Amino acid sequence: MVLQTRMGKKWLVTGEYKSLLLTICLILFQLLASTAVTAQSLLEKRISLSLQNEPVEKALEKIGQQADFKIVYSNNLFTAASPTITRSWQQEKTAVVLTQVLSSLDIVYNEMDGNYIVLKKGKKSGDKANSTSGSNYVADTTITVRGRLLTIQGLPVIGASITIAGSSKGTTSDLNGNYEIKNVGPSEVLRFSYIGYLPQDIAVAGRSTINVSMVENAEGAKLNEVVVVGYATTTRRTNTGSVSSITSKDIGSQPVVDPISTMQGTMPGIFASASNGLTGSQFNVTIRGLNSLSAGSEPLYVIDGVPYFNESLNQFTSANGTQSPLATINTADIERIDVLKDADATAIYGARGSNGVILITTKKGKTGKTKFDLNVFTGGSRVVNQLDMLNTAQYRELRKEAFANDGIIPTEDNAPDLTLWDSTGTGTDWQDRMIGNTGRETQLQGSVSGGSEQTHFMVSGTYRNATSVQANDRGFTRGSLLFNLDHTALNGKFNISTSVNYSITSDKSLASDLTSYYEFAPNYPSYTATGDYYWFGTEQNPEAYFLRKSTAKTNNLIANGILRYSIIPGLNAKVNLGFTKTNMDQVQVYPTATFNPANGTGSMSYFGFSDAQTYLVEPQLDYSRRVSEGKLQVLLG
Repeated sequence: MVLQTRMGKKWLVTGEYKSLLLTICLILFQLLASTAVTAQSLLEKRISLSLQNEPVEKALEKIGQQADFKIVYSNNLFTAASPTITRSWQQEKTAVVLTQVLSSLDIVYNEMDGNYIVLKKGKKSGDKANSTSGSNYVADTTITVRGRLLTIQGLPVIGASITIAGSSKGTTSDLNGNYEIKNVGPSEVLRFSYIGYLPQDIAVAGRSTINVSMVENAEGAKLNEVVVVGYATTTRRTNTGSVSSITSKDIGSQPVVDPISTMQGTMPGIFASASNGLTGSQFNVTIRGLNSLSAGSEPLYVIDGVPYFNESLNQFTSANGTQSPLATINTADIERIDVLKDADATAIYGARGSNGVILITTKKGKTGKTKFDLNVFTGGSRVVNQLDMLNTAQYRELRKEAFANDGIIPTEDNAPDLTLWDSTGTGTDWQDRMIGNTGRETQLQGSVSGGSEQTHFMVSGTYRNATSVQANDRGFTRGSLLFNLDHTALNGKFNISTSVNYSITSDKSLASDLTSYYEFAPNYPSYTATGDYYWFGTEQNPEAYFLRKSTAKTNNLIANGILRYSIIPGLNAKVNLGFTKTNMDQVQVYPTATFNPANGTGSMSYFGFSDAQTYLVEPQLDYSRRVSEGKLQVLLG
């Protein structure tokens, strides 16, 4: 053997060097071959194996013994529901055997240095999982995905949930909106979700960085809804007190007279009950239960910034009981009702707000073209769950049985219904006679609104008439007029707004509630043969009550004005002026013919007049300023 250098000189290798050189070459070849075999032999080894209803764990143990390597996996990788294996292989590659044993499971395997095969949960990609060649080896191709979650305004979304779709694996965003999630398949889908925002499903598509802009859903938008709190406004997102609200959309969908009835069943923590079911009756309202067993529980009412007197002005009652002054407020003119419920929310009102505060805000004009609205509705009402009443025959049979059980003989004195009155006809259904009518409601409402950037206005008028289910009810009528004007100077420093709400109501319901007379005997004769009212003993004839007249007229005025001047940016001076006046004029007339002659009572008349007024002058100085990501507000007044 001859070796030649770059200089062209030749070297002759003698026999002893030949032996040494051959030894070196053999060693190098063995090392290279060993490295190649180590990298390939574990999965390329061929084994012969026969399995008969073997659990997967047992099958893997036999594969490892045959191929002379160790298979490593966690204890909870397989469950009791894992399939058993029945199959045979003859001189098949280890990779093929492993793939077919694990074919029905979402498990991948990786070859590791040190004669190990590691199994773990994971989805096989494409057709590789079903391959029958060595190429079915599934490598770990998962990645780590990072990113940031921001709102549309560019603020970080803190604590958002980021999960891999279809699994429970996930993470949350930190204080800066950043997140990191490991071991994500390149074809996986990430789900981003947060309370108040629309969930988003985004395909990874091999990307290691995914930034997301979160969009508010309907519930999230509610967090930005303006809430009236005392002498200022805030949003639900920043409000710390307990406040419930109802807007004109919900108020307008209820054909009711009293604004308080719109809160029934729509606001948590508020209990509102009417003294009876007739139009205009007084409501009793408690917020978060009774605060005292002896003191009153009525909340404070504030309409457009002016405290309102809601105590009944009745000098005497009629069929619908005491009347609510709030029934004079037209519900169609209300923009929103906010209820302040806890000490934090009501603190600005002091002791007056100890039972809660109900803030009623009326509608205002808006910038835009002059807008005309006209709304008309009419409807009816009936008592749908009436009692099943007995006719004359059934009633007499029951009465006879009662007398027989007591061992008493019926006479004209103790049982005129069995001895004197008609025993053949069906009689009178007194329940249907007293409350069987169809109540009717009609409302006509029109408004004109509009304005420029500096001036807004609105004029609204409403007429409403409602009758009840009681017979001969002459109805409840209300007419109202609302006017408001808002003007801002061109330089934006001075603003004046005024609102006037005037209404008249006339209640001509029955003088007495006749509901209890449904217990009268069905064969009780209402009239004599000559057409006069029938009287028995000292009992009252319910038909005579229909001659009694009752009228209650109410006039209600609520006026307020606000003057505001901006001294410097953020510092404003304001004066709130308010005036309310409510009066009620009542008349009830009971003719002599409506009284039982046996009682010796003549005609009677009742007259009553009540009046209530309030005045308000509130000077205020308020300052507000943005501080970092917060807002500082100071009110002095």
